[in-house]
Amino acid sequence: MSVHLGRALLLGPHPHLRAAAAHRGLRPITCATGTDPALPGETLVEVADHANADELLGALARAGVPLTDIGCVLSAKETGVVAAALLGAALGVAALPVDTAVACRDKVVQKQRVRAAGIPTATVRAVAGLAEFAHLDLPGFTGGVLKPTSGVACQATRLVTGAPAVRETAAALLADGVTGQFVLEDLVSFDEEWFVDGVVGDGVLRFASVGRYVAPPLAVTGGGLPQKYVFDPDAHADRYALALATTRPALAALGLRDGVFHMELFHSAGTVSFGECAARPGGGAAIELVANKFGVDLVGLAVDAVLGAPTAPPPTPQPGIFGKTALPVVPGYVESAPGVDELLALPGAVAAHTATLPGATMPDLRQANRDHGGWLILRADDEPTLRARMAHAVDWTARATTTRTAAGQVRTLLDAGADLGLAFAGGAGRG
Repeated sequence: MSVHLGRALLLGPHPHLRAAAAHRGLRPITCATGTDPALPGETLVEVADHANADELLGALARAGVPLTDIGCVLSAKETGVVAAALLGAALGVAALPVDTAVACRDKVVQKQRVRAAGIPTATVRAVAGLAEFAHLDLPGFTGGVLKPTSGVACQATRLVTGAPAVRETAAALLADGVTGQFVLEDLVSFDEEWFVDGVVGDGVLRFASVGRYVAPPLAVTGGGLPQKYVFDPDAHADRYALALATTRPALAALGLRDGVFHMELFHSAGTVSFGECAARPGGGAAIELVANKFGVDLVGLAVDAVLGAPTAPPPTPQPGIFGKTALPVVPGYVESAPGVDELLALPGAVAAHTATLPGATMPDLRQANRDHGGWLILRADDEPTLRARMAHAVDWTARATTTRTAAGQVRTLLDAGADLGLAFAGGAGRG
């Protein structure tokens, strides 16, 4: 593929993508709000919504950025994937194909294409505006998932146990100000939820990292902590073979021939069904998890793929099991908290990031599964030891962090969390 090596237009704040584009001499133009200081050669363009073409083009014009300078358009943010593809097509520059971007963003289109390819996946019961679900008749429906057709991180996603629950849930979401198109899917029976982070080039799977969530992401939206780990490709070759037997045809069905992806699968008794797929690097410290386990730079490969060079270097797996746990957090003012050096001193810790800083006011994360408080990557020789280390890290952090209540009382996160029904002691929290 011949690529005009102009500047890289980046949609949304993503420090790894900014650094990767700058490292490749693409002098990134980053459209976002509240970003860090500009990197050498980078232009920051302030926008409130990086997925709004009207706002993007106006902001670029005001900033004096000629559209002819742009050689590729990328986004590592889920909400920017389709906008990046559309702008790339409009400008005639390198970007993810629009058809592929839509297939990897819209939950209904994904299911249609994957099912048409003969891959097991959840049955779509209905697609409608949220207001319609509040009055929809669903004869025979006994349980499933109600979620936005283009959602992010389980936001506004709910388990529903029958038709009355669908109507009640839709009405409650509307009362909270949520709107938009939603999809109702039947429940899929599974033992474990797996994930695959990888890169594909010229339609060939070049690299894949397979792992599992300790608890399904939807199960931790009530206040639990997202936790996951990567399988070792030698010790768990059977799991890799099983996962990739679904991953390869699913990528083909979605039309993703060049780029990185994050896919979710459901495993039960030796069978795998398709969950979802995103045409971007995975979130929740997936980038750091893959880098520490395999020495592979997913974000750098995402840039290379758009430029027509999606070759993955041979991975160099480190021995053992690598996993990530989110760090505990409760909404409110942070009085004191451990720093990165203290977190890295915990058993098995290899990388850490914390947003729970003294003086910060933390948000309420109970209706999403994001790592608002930060995360810790740990290593162990086996899965039981890794889980024990995750539990210890969560418990230690919850005891070492203090928060100030509205009444001025200083309490540990362990006690403050208990008041909210969040069982940080023992690790995974509620869910």
